[in-house]
Amino acid sequence: MNEVDWFVSQLTPNEMILMGKLIPGFPSDTRVPALVKEKVIEALNNGYKKGSGKRYNKTLVMNIRDLYEKIGNDYIKKHPTAVEREFEHMVLKLSDARIRPYNKIAVLFTFFPTEFSSNLPKMIDNTVNKRNFLEGIGLPEGGEMSIPHKINRLLHGNQVEVFRTKLENLEANYMQVFVSQEKPELANEDDLWSTFKEASQHLKLPILLHYLISNKRYELPENLELVNTVLHWLSKYERSEMEQQIRKYEGVLRQLNNDLALQKDMNHLLREEQDKTRRSTTLFNEIQTLCLELLQGRKLVIITDRYVLPTLFDQSTFTQSYFLELGVDQWKDYKDCLFVITRNDFETSKQWISFTATLTQNHIAYVELTGYEELGHLAQIVNYLLTEEWSNDSRAAVTVG
Repeated sequence: MNEVDWFVSQLTPNEMILMGKLIPGFPSDTRVPALVKEKVIEALNNGYKKGSGKRYNKTLVMNIRDLYEKIGNDYIKKHPTAVEREFEHMVLKLSDARIRPYNKIAVLFTFFPTEFSSNLPKMIDNTVNKRNFLEGIGLPEGGEMSIPHKINRLLHGNQVEVFRTKLENLEANYMQVFVSQEKPELANEDDLWSTFKEASQHLKLPILLHYLISNKRYELPENLELVNTVLHWLSKYERSEMEQQIRKYEGVLRQLNNDLALQKDMNHLLREEQDKTRRSTTLFNEIQTLCLELLQGRKLVIITDRYVLPTLFDQSTFTQSYFLELGVDQWKDYKDCLFVITRNDFETSKQWISFTATLTQNHIAYVELTGYEELGHLAQIVNYLLTEEWSNDSRAAVTVG
């Protein structure tokens, strides 16, 4: 049985039609299974003779290896995780995989053409003797692999891949110790053990890595346990590093939460202060409006060296010395004014008593302010004006009566 007959023997009638669609120039109107098989075999045999997938002189030609690659590449596009790096591992995976034989053949050739060719006679012999064509492929002559052995081999393949992905990082971070000292000669396991057991703790991992990396020993199934030891140690170290990072970020997060809580409290206090300011402004405006209504056009005369009421009022500000020099006839100009005075603006009680007596003598109204808040001062003026208005109304009622 040649390769073409062997491959075709693995195909069902529907798969035979699929092969026809992959062959350039295959007549699209061919539907009879027997005729389809005949033309597929013809094209593949011609491909063997001509070594090309081109069609010429109306002859169907398809190199069977080109067909394998078409099928294999198409299958891997749909199943990218199906590929293994090692031929033996690929055979193990395909042996139990639920994929059609033609796909298995195509994938093996596409990714392992040399191994495929060397094992082709054995695969054909298996088929002739009605065995699975992959039986015994990838094993020593006459070898048979137990289920635990298969699991161990596949597991080793996976661990090797993990180890390989970490290789660059391992060499960068752990092999630098040998920059300042010579790498030990580790020809075999005995050398490894004698060197490893005498090494200080910080050198044990680099020595083990040096042994595995040299000659790619990590790829050998017998070193699976050593590979697992390294990966286990790295896992513990990475977990420890991660836990440290988590603790660090938890601390940062706690501080951030505290800051956010403080900011929330500050925002609350700020809003309260803003509300208080708005309420104060509203109240001030209301009292100011009331004060203007009660003044009814009267002027305010403020006696102070430091205090000025809002400029909304029709007001004049004077120092004490101005009025101390005022003549009797000049006081009549202020009879309709309301004097605003504070006791703190007078140096002595005698000056205060003398000045208020002068205002009373000249029938000039005055209001004494206490405290230092503008709103409070305004409220005191309003209170005085309300009291004055009530007194006037009372006098008017008595007069009418």
